[in-house]
Amino acid sequence: RYTGDKSQLLTQNVPVIMSRDPRIIAQMEKIKKLDSVSVKGVLVTESIKKQAFCTECGQKNAKDGVIVYVAPVFIESVHPNQSTKEATDDLYLHQEVSNEVEVIGNLCTSVEKVDAVVKTPIVQYQVAITRTYRINEETTDYPWVKCFGDNAKEAEKKLKKGSKVLIDGCLQARRALVH
Repeated sequence: RYTGDKSQLLTQNVPVIMSRDPRIIAQMEKIKKLDSVSVKGVLVTESIKKQAFCTECGQKNAKDGVIVYVAPVFIESVHPNQSTKEATDDLYLHQEVSNEVEVIGNLCTSVEKVDAVVKTPIVQYQVAITRTYRINEETTDYPWVKCFGDNAKEAEKKLKKGSKVLIDGCLQARRALVH
């Protein structure tokens, strides 16, 4: 999806999809590599300890972090058994409706500039989102939002702590091992 950074690159992200619902798990087990998947779900944040190991001395480092995932209420494979080329072509064709996230929340932080090596302006802020669908005992999620380019400039001008926002964006996720 276009994110405001004026990039024309097709970027593939790997958002985490997790469920404890046996019906959803049964559906997920049918999905194969390269299948295009339709998911309707709930954005969930969960506090975790992020761990890393120093490659030189082997020391384990841990810090508080947050994992963001989608808890599906519906999931199905819409284009199964694709080749790598077919899957890539399908993603490219559907890029504007792929990886969509819409949430309403309130800013719990001020908008902060992010120092980056690129010239594109980047800002971030944390949003409190009240969950309408119960996944666990938590009823509010606190994801961090990043804006790029023109979107970052507008956010910096117009948003402040406490602002109510509608976010129409996408999940950007790093590959992570989830336990």
